[in-house]
Amino acid sequence: MITVPKGSHNHQETNWIAVDPTRRVTALNRLWSDHNPILFHCYKSDFGPTPFKIYHSWFIRPDFDDLIKLELANLDQNSDGSKKKELATHLTEIEGKIENGTASLDERDCRVKILLEVANLESLEAMDTVQKVCIKWDIEGDERTKFFHSLVK
Repeated sequence: MITVPKGSHNHQETNWIAVDPTRRVTALNRLWSDHNPILFHCYKSDFGPTPFKIYHSWFIRPDFDDLIKLELANLDQNSDGSKKKELATHLTEIEGKIENGTASLDERDCRVKILLEVANLESLEAMDTVQKVCIKWDIEGDERTKFFHSLVK
């Protein structure tokens, strides 16, 4: 338990271990300083997804092209667009039941989960669109860039 000063006269006690067990606070002795330094340690063990790696030897394998074609076909079948349509259909059914007053609590909870999933899919689509636009701009530039490059030449 650590006492953290808030303002000039209020004190609030915070249990840092209960808040986040990956963080630790160490108070150093007053050996070399005229005050007690406090060190705040953060231990992060999750560094996100592992980066995708591809080996050049994979291109030489005879079944590599077939595998890629198969996986792309599966990706098209399970695309976010079809999942979004499926969720929209299910959401319409649940909202119809809610309007009629026949929806159960489970269906209302399911509606919230579906809305969150649709919002997540839309944010992923927005991220993809932003990346595509940036790539297109990097490749093609814009009208002003072409104009200024023609002036420089």
